[in-house]
Amino acid sequence: MAIFVFYQSCRTLPEAKVTIGVSAEDFSEPTRAAMDVWNGFVGCEFFVPGDDVLVKSDDGEPCGDPWRPEDEWDHAATAYRCPNGRTEILVSSPGNINTQACIIAHELGHSLKEYGVEHASIGVMAKNCVVDSQNVMRIRDRDVKAVKDAVCD
Repeated sequence: MAIFVFYQSCRTLPEAKVTIGVSAEDFSEPTRAAMDVWNGFVGCEFFVPGDDVLVKSDDGEPCGDPWRPEDEWDHAATAYRCPNGRTEILVSSPGNINTQACIIAHELGHSLKEYGVEHASIGVMAKNCVVDSQNVMRIRDRDVKAVKDAVCD
């Protein structure tokens, strides 16, 4: 776990002009680590504790609705935008804590779609979690720039 918490413990990040509040009903430690990875790469504290995004175990009812697309049934986790504007991340196949952090970092990326973050072949937005040679999660440079330009001072 020390790898993922590295950003938070070694550097103080400035506050962001735009913040996204994240809470974890379950998976609080990997959620915090995933937030730290995004904040560390982007360079400001934009993922903060709050209630814009909720991370929880998959209860089969995203946003309180028991229906979901069949193509999402086998995902390790899925992010849903609820009618009330909140995002719910439902984790169904968590794996170990490092896998959880990578999965949650990927799903948090989906909450950044309005800033230009999309699926990619590299970094945490790849279909499978990708780490570099030192076993550290990576955020793609263009995703970092897009989010930084939108949320950091």
